[in-house]
Amino acid sequence: MYSATSELTHLAYILKKHSKTHQNLTLKEIKGDILWHVSQGLFIYVKSGKEESIMMSRFLSEISDRIGLSNHDPYGDIVWIDFFYSSGPEAGAGCGIKAMEAWYPKKMIAFHRDYDNQSPHSYSMYPVRFCLKYTERLVRDLLKKDK
Repeated sequence: MYSATSELTHLAYILKKHSKTHQNLTLKEIKGDILWHVSQGLFIYVKSGKEESIMMSRFLSEISDRIGLSNHDPYGDIVWIDFFYSSGPEAGAGCGIKAMEAWYPKKMIAFHRDYDNQSPHSYSMYPVRFCLKYTERLVRDLLKKDK
């Protein structure tokens, strides 16, 4: 039987394990962050068989606004990826497809390039179509495996 509470707890444990931002937070704080992202339409979760993928993002007007987890401008053209996790390519591709649908017509995507070095100056920024090309590559690779 499905339980939204147990699903939220499961997602919180994934973030606690895989997100440096969430490692030192309590499960209650992590759940609050998840629910905020969900309420803003900025949380994507895909489950495909045993694989799963999570993406949390925010919209920004200026790239400097990425500092501070509460900075968000729904009219901003930059998509800042706060967190991305995928346990496999199918779920990752599904997450990329859902992200493209959710972000249209945003112009840029930005994220920390080096997850271990999240200094204010270590980030990458690309046109949103970058995400589409990455997702297309994952789908092509999956289709090759099915042959």
